[in-house]
Amino acid sequence: MTLLPRPAIPWTRVFLAIVALNAIFLAVSIVPSCIPSDQFRGRILDALEEGVLVVDPDADFRPWPMGDDCLVLQMIINQDQNLFEELAGPLVYHQEDWKNQCGILLEVASTGERPKGLPYFYYTRYWHGNKALISGLAAGLDIRTVKATLKIAFVVSVFLLFSVAWRAKGSASVFGIVMALTLGFVWAMNYLATSFVHGPASCALVIGFAIILGRRSTSLSSEQLAMPYAVFGAVLAFLEYFSGLLPMAGAMLLPLTYFMTETLGTSPAAVRQRLGLAVKGVFVFVMGAAITIILKQLLAIMVIGPESIQAFVGNLVYYTQEHKSGDAGRLANAMMVAPDLASRWGHVLTFGHKLAAKLLFLSSGLACAVATAWILMRPSADRIGALVASALGVMIIAVWMGVFPIHTFGHGWFMIRLLAVPIAIGWALLLIQSLNVRNG
Repeated sequence: MTLLPRPAIPWTRVFLAIVALNAIFLAVSIVPSCIPSDQFRGRILDALEEGVLVVDPDADFRPWPMGDDCLVLQMIINQDQNLFEELAGPLVYHQEDWKNQCGILLEVASTGERPKGLPYFYYTRYWHGNKALISGLAAGLDIRTVKATLKIAFVVSVFLLFSVAWRAKGSASVFGIVMALTLGFVWAMNYLATSFVHGPASCALVIGFAIILGRRSTSLSSEQLAMPYAVFGAVLAFLEYFSGLLPMAGAMLLPLTYFMTETLGTSPAAVRQRLGLAVKGVFVFVMGAAITIILKQLLAIMVIGPESIQAFVGNLVYYTQEHKSGDAGRLANAMMVAPDLASRWGHVLTFGHKLAAKLLFLSSGLACAVATAWILMRPSADRIGALVASALGVMIIAVWMGVFPIHTFGHGWFMIRLLAVPIAIGWALLLIQSLNVRNG
């Protein structure tokens, strides 16, 4: 098969498209300000009274996801800022230990006034795209129904990805099916699908994969993949709260793109081109996300002032600190993040069952080891390419954990989902090699 020409990525067109998309993000972010806060306060008080939101959760895990829900709702009803301030950095009240978010929400919703004696800050680090979505839903639905809607949306998005993958062909089909099953059943979404912070972004991630996989083409080129990959990165950055979805998306996009271009051939030259396309795709994805983050910070600086960028950089620097003290050294400490994370929070991936978590990690590690050994014993350009693409994807997760160890472990109850990437890639690689051997 004739290899594709190598057209240049249309950088200018991609950049202008992402800037235009961010203008849309800005317009969408105005939605919460257009709806009177009184329209939400009654529904919030009803949710607190009915136990949909709980001021003092008694279970170990419940305070964190529920606290996030209350934080988002507090940002929605804190409407005593001017429009530009609210767009740049919603006002947030908090205790010094960042606990009792639902108690603070109860006070704000009950009185309609600023809580006295509590510190506050302008939450400028993110676009808070979920805030507009949740406010739109909560304007017409009670909180319980909003949560149910988010759960249904996630189930539908996983089913969409599975359906697209099922109709695909070759290795891309296998990889997509494994991704859908992993994201549906081994991704903590039994806890987080209804979360006002994690639910919308998780749906966007799964739907993004479905759209990209659905665009598979025998003529896929760097020019053709540039726009959808950049838009995917921008949309996730609009909804994301540094919760690991950006590295997860990039890590899975890399092998997915390699398998999607399978029809280009399996010769050494074709494999090199496919790997190049995969790397370029992830680079453009990162570019879309980075431009979105930068534009948001520029908005915050213009409206709030230079303290907003100081908060952004300060948090990034803090997140790079080691997750535990000791004399082991930075590298050794970073290498222990994944095992420590799995040991402390692995059960979140398996519906709270610790033994099931151990079996999941053990079996997934064996699957990855067997697939790797299988490839090395029966090497070919295509198999080695698949191994390289998969290893690069896993490496993205490893580097993220190594660069941001204290954030990864400190927020382990949702950052544990990063480990879904090597789980999915290991099983997919094993199944793909098994089918390739069976088909000769």
